[in-house]
Amino acid sequence: GLRSPEPSIAPLPYHGRPDEIVGMDSIHFYGLCPHHLVPYVGLVSVRIVPRERVGGAGALARAVRELALTPRLQESLTQQIADTIERDLAPHGLWVRVVARHFCMELKGSGPGARLVTEARRGAPLPRG
Repeated sequence: GLRSPEPSIAPLPYHGRPDEIVGMDSIHFYGLCPHHLVPYVGLVSVRIVPRERVGGAGALARAVRELALTPRLQESLTQQIADTIERDLAPHGLWVRVVARHFCMELKGSGPGARLVTEARRGAPLPRG
C-alpha cells in the first residue's frame, strides 16, 4: 500500500434520472492503525447522486480495499475514499460512512462491541426518501 499508486475508479456513463441515488453497502476492508500498528476491520457504505458518471461496484470495492492498505487513521481513510470518488466520478452529492472495529481500542479495554463511525459528505445534500 505504501508504494502503490493511488487507486482510481473507472467512470461509466450514468443513464438514470437527476437526484436519484446510487449506493453500495458492506464493502469489507482491513486497515492498520498508524499509532499502534494493530489492525482494524470494518464496512464502508457509499451513496452518490451522479451527474454523468458512476463507477462499477467492483472498482469501488477495490479502491476502498487498496486505500485501506496504507496505515492511516479511520478518519483519514474516510476522507480519502470520498476524495477518490469525488475526483473520479464528480457527483452532485456524496456520502461515505465507515464503521470499524479497532483492535487497539479493544486491547485498551473498550470491549469487543465498540465501533468507530466516521462520515464524509461532499457536494449537494442527498435527497430524502
